[in-house]
Amino acid sequence: MKYNKRLDFGRVLVFTIFLTLTSCAVNYENRASNQINPGATITPETVTGPDINNGDRRVVVATGTQVNDVRNINGRVTVEAGASARNIRTYNGRIIIEGNGFVSGNVDTYNGGIRAIGGGEIKGNAEAFNGDIVLAHMTVGQNVQTANGRIDLSNVAIGENVETNGGDVMLENSIVEKDLIIHKRKGFNFFELPVFRQKVVIGPESQIKGSLMVRRKVQLYVHETARINNIVGANAISYSGLQP
Repeated sequence: MKYNKRLDFGRVLVFTIFLTLTSCAVNYENRASNQINPGATITPETVTGPDINNGDRRVVVATGTQVNDVRNINGRVTVEAGASARNIRTYNGRIIIEGNGFVSGNVDTYNGGIRAIGGGEIKGNAEAFNGDIVLAHMTVGQNVQTANGRIDLSNVAIGENVETNGGDVMLENSIVEKDLIIHKRKGFNFFELPVFRQKVVIGPESQIKGSLMVRRKVQLYVHETARINNIVGANAISYSGLQP
């Protein structure tokens, strides 16, 4: 995925319309999906269809359960250790993947964050618009993307790119197989002033096998043990120790 696939207004509009229609559909359609109760936990015994639609309510995919798509508006979605889903999508709800929870497709949210710190796997993309993405001890098969949210990766392997417009980026003992891209925002950006400038930290034992491409003013810190194939658009400040 290159620069032309960044999160933009058109994509957000389509995403919003999709979730709105999904919410409406939950009220009358129950032939091919699970319409579940507030705070419900999905178990192998309670799965009655391939997809989960729960509107504004919390969803827990319990250990040992396999589902296809999970779609929510405001409710949190949790995939417990030993559970799996194909795709997870929310608007405001957080997405949490516990332990070795597995998602074979994509995980994306607009205002909610994504958190997975226990050894799980996302085969596709992890994307958030305003929310933070915090991952540890896991793998992501494709891309990690935010527009405004922070990206924090510790002991994570990323199969393709890491991209953001305005969020801070922290890598520790993590590998990015392709590029890390800091996109430029259009017009005047208050947060490019030195005191508020975006912070990018390539921490101990991290590796970017492609390029680190910076298209706006940032504070870039690179640990003395980190390896980056190429840096474009910024001057790195070298540091040692745990934090710059």
